[in-house]
Parts: sequence; structure tokens; C-alpha cells
Amino acid sequence: MEPNESTFLRHFTDLVNKSIEAGESEYGDIDGLKFYHRTLLDAGNSCSDLTTSSKKESRIRSRKHVKRHQNVYRGVMRRFAAAFRNLDLSLASAEFVNLNLTRAFMAWFSETPATRHGEALFGITGLLSGKSVKALVLTGMHSRMILLGREISHLLRYGFSDGAASRACTLYELVVKSWVICNDASPGGWDLAERYYISSRYEEHGRKWLTADLPEKEARIRDGALARWGVNFFNGENNWAAPATGNPEKKRVTFKDLEDSVEIDSIKQAYREFNHAVHAGSSGTLSSFQSNQVEIYNMRGRLNPELTGYIGYIASVLLDAGVLGVLRSLTSSLEQWDYNYSGAEFCRLIEATIEAFVESSPEATG
Repeated sequence: MEPNESTFLRHFTDLVNKSIEAGESEYGDIDGLKFYHRTLLDAGNSCSDLTTSSKKESRIRSRKHVKRHQNVYRGVMRRFAAAFRNLDLSLASAEFVNLNLTRAFMAWFSETPATRHGEALFGITGLLSGKSVKALVLTGMHSRMILLGREISHLLRYGFSDGAASRACTLYELVVKSWVICNDASPGGWDLAERYYISSRYEEHGRKWLTADLPEKEARIRDGALARWGVNFFNGENNWAAPATGNPEKKRVTFKDLEDSVEIDSIKQAYREFNHAVHAGSSGTLSSFQSNQVEIYNMRGRLNPELTGYIGYIASVLLDAGVLGVLRSLTSSLEQWDYNYSGAEFCRLIEATIEAFVESSPEATG
């Protein structure tokens, strides 16, 4: 096709010229993307056959996708029904554990003299410290693990294994960070929780938080962090964990440093594989090529028993490690050990889930 034969280019050019004539745009300073959108939005006036077929095809494909999703779901559930049923029950039980983390904190708070609740962090009224901030941080991490578990479950059921792998990576990172805080060897055992708590400000604003003109309370928090932990605390998003790495003066703490500080080697390789699979590199993009189809790249969820079983298994192992790791650590820190029993049903169910994913995988069933 020659440029002068194109209805689209003629329509695009007409819109640009009209904008210049109306004084809305200047020649030589045209926002091409804006006029590209305008051309598409005004496509009905160009009377292109593609405009009509675009509307029709969109609706047809939407109905087909619903049917395709249902077919994939049925295929997944035929093989993994027991695994997902146990996973649902495990996540519901984990919610009960999370409720009991709050109950354990309230029991500790009511039983303990006010003098042991800890002073406000940096002496700033309303800013939590000590066991209170550790309970807040770990309970929050615990709840996010459960949410991630649900996201992974839903993505796997409809054949979106790359999406599930991505959320499993996030779950892995969260479990590692929770273990770092659980294993805090500082006096009292809450220094890392306090550092993590304050690092949310750095994560939100970046290094400009150091020099920005802040409201009085926010400035006092920043100055308190600088005075206690030094400027190195602000050199990276993982620098809150520097004391756990064995090199508290390290200029920039990496996630690998966090991994090395906890014993989680058994599933580290899965994290590497998932990261490789979900990144937008050429390998991941070209892997969806399907040579025997009119549409040469897959754009829908698809049944992949191998990945469903593997990701489901790894996610369940991570939930086991994260949910019970936080429960064990926090009940000990708060001296409310009997609340560990709230995890009994979760422990039973998550082991059944892990076993079900293994037994339902193609390697096990042949």
C-alpha cells in the first residue's frame, strides 16, 4: 500500500490540519500519539471496513473467551480438584490464624504493665515501637501472604500460570522478609521491625525524603531515623535489614543478602525459575508462539498441568513456611504461646494441599 492510498493516513492528516487551522496545534509541534488516538476514536467517519469488523469481532471474541476460560477451568479442576479444595480450606484457616495473632497481641497488651509497652518510637506520640510495631508488621505481612495465596489460586484455576508465578515470586520475597524480622537477634528482638516500619516512608518517597520540606511530624520521623540509623539506612529499599546480613555497614543491601541470612535454600531455585519465566524478555515472549494457528501467539489462559502442579506446590510450601513462621515467632515474642494451637488446622490442611499438588502432577500420575 502506498501512503496516498491509505484511508487512515488521510484521516490522520485531516485531523492534524484542522487542529492547526483552528489554532489548537502548531506546525512542527504535533503530538502524534494524541492524534493517533483521535483518529481511532473518530474512525466511524472514515467508513473503513476494519472499523465495522473491529466492533463485531470484539464482541464475538469476548464471548469466546468466556467459554475458553470455562473450559480451561474445568480441565484444571478435573486434575487438581482435591488440591484446590484443600488450598481454599488452608487459606480460610490461615485467616483464623491471622485473627488470633491480633488476639495474642491484645492479650499481651492487657496483661502487661504499661511500662513494658515501650516508649513511642523516636519519642514521637502515636508512633509504635518495640513489640507493638513487631506485631503490627508481622500481622500485616501474614495477611498479605494469605491474599497472595488467593491470587495464585485464582490465576492457576484459569490457566494464567505466568501470572501465578509472578505472584509466587512476591510471596517468596514476603516470606523471606518476614523470616528476617522473625529471626531478629537484636536486644528485645524488634529492631528490624522498627526499621522495616520506617522504611515504608523511604519506599514511598525515595531519597528525596531526606531533603524534602516535610510536615513537622514527618520531618521528626526522618530526623529520628537519621540520628539512630544514619544516612546508610536510606541507601536502598532493603537497607532496613542491614543488621541481619552480618555487615551492618554495607552500603546497599540486596535481596540476595536477605536470602542468605535465612535458611530457605530448598525453594530458592524455584524463585529464580519463576523470575525468569515472568520477565518481559524475548524468551518469555516468543515462548507463546503457536505455529499451527491463525493467531500465531497465544493470548489466553491455557491448560498446563506441569506448571499448575509445580507452582501450586511451591506456593503451598511458601504459605506453610510464612503463615506458621509468623505465628511461631509472634506468639513467642508476645509470650502468648497457647495461640499456636490456632494453627493446628492450617498445618494439617496445608500439608494435605502440598501432598495433593504432588500427587496430581503429571509426573506422579504418569
